[in-house]
Amino acid sequence: MIEKRQTWLRITAYQTEKGLGIYASNINEQKEQEKQLQVQNKQLMEIAWTQSHELRAPLANIMGLLHLLKIDQVNAEIQRLYLEKLDEAAQDLDKIIHQVVAKSAVPFAGQHLRKRL
Repeated sequence: MIEKRQTWLRITAYQTEKGLGIYASNINEQKEQEKQLQVQNKQLMEIAWTQSHELRAPLANIMGLLHLLKIDQVNAEIQRLYLEKLDEAAQDLDKIIHQVVAKSAVPFAGQHLRKRL
C-alpha cells in the first residue's frame, strides 16, 4: 500500500530569454514550522490570559486582606479569620501558578527553531 502524503510546493515562474522558467521548491518543513508556531502562540495566549485574569483574583484578595490586617485593630478571632482567608487565597494562587507552569512546560512546538538560530 502506498502512503499518501501531502507536499507543499512553492512555485516560482520567471521570464527567460527562451520563454518561461518555472522553479518548484518543497516547503513542507516551513509549513510544519508555521503550524508549530500557531500551537505555540495559542499556548502563550492562554498563559497570558491566565496571568492577567485568573492570577489577579487571589493576588487582589491577598493584598486586600493584608491591608485590613495593617489598618484594623482586630481581635484574635477576626485576625484568625483573615489569616484563614489569606491561606485560601495563597493556595488558590499556588494552584494557578502550577497550571501556568504546566502549560509552559509543554515543549513548545517550535523549540527546534531556536536551536537553528
